[in-house]
Amino acid sequence: MKTILFVDDEKLIVQSFRELLEMEDGSNNLDIQTFTSKSCGKDTLHWIEHNKPDIAVLDIILNGVSGIDIANKLISIYKKPKIVFLTGCDESTAMVKKAKDMIESHENVSYYNKLDDNWYEDIIEYIIEQTR
Repeated sequence: MKTILFVDDEKLIVQSFRELLEMEDGSNNLDIQTFTSKSCGKDTLHWIEHNKPDIAVLDIILNGVSGIDIANKLISIYKKPKIVFLTGCDESTAMVKKAKDMIESHENVSYYNKLDDNWYEDIIEYIIEQTR
């Protein structure tokens, strides 16, 4: 079983992502762990100290702890985790630039913008491809 970690502070996005991924995963091969709340960043940091996700999908901007912080923690613990950054922010924001810098310096790190058409389908396709 492969573990997918999805962290976003928007409940509707997390719920939709889970439903789409469960529909696509016909083999029930995925354990989908989601965090969504005002403390989702801190809760996620605690969770990853005891659990290794096969793929982590992280909203870049969260309350308190950012997706960048969570990614750095994953990298420090697991060396080469598969990380997908997700944002609805403008490409020029400082946090998006930090995420893109991380993509340049680490393997297995990618980026999707919620403002792009079909971003859900692209991430679902990537996860299914990476977990087979």
